[in-house]
Amino acid sequence: MTRIRATVLLLAVSGSSACGIGACGSSDAGNGAHLGSWSVARIVAGTPGGEGAVGATAEFGTGDARFGDRTCVQPTYARRWLAPDAFADVYGVTPGALGLPSDGEVALIDVECATGGLEAGRMLVVAPGGQLLAAGDGAFYELTRQ
Repeated sequence: MTRIRATVLLLAVSGSSACGIGACGSSDAGNGAHLGSWSVARIVAGTPGGEGAVGATAEFGTGDARFGDRTCVQPTYARRWLAPDAFADVYGVTPGALGLPSDGEVALIDVECATGGLEAGRMLVVAPGGQLLAAGDGAFYELTRQ
């Protein structure tokens, strides 16, 4: 009987979605509004390591992504969502402190690289009005489209 219960539990866990615990994922990064050239306007939260990235250029494309002097070749973009409390638990800052609505899920885009890599810019936060925040290097940066 114990063996059957273990099997049923394994199937229930394998069949569960991360959505049930406050996160959903998709390999489709939505409408591609994050693609293009951006500049880093300011630090919204955190303390960056080193000199930070204010004034740097960020470019997100289908063939490569760049943030400052770091390059990501053949990036893939995966959208996911976190509940506000889960976001605060994982990243140590509330959505409200980043200027995001505190009552809805936070939309994130993870940037994965075939080769190379990004420090800042490997996770994007989709803000209202099509704005982006870039996370990394110990800070959240506000991006403005160029």
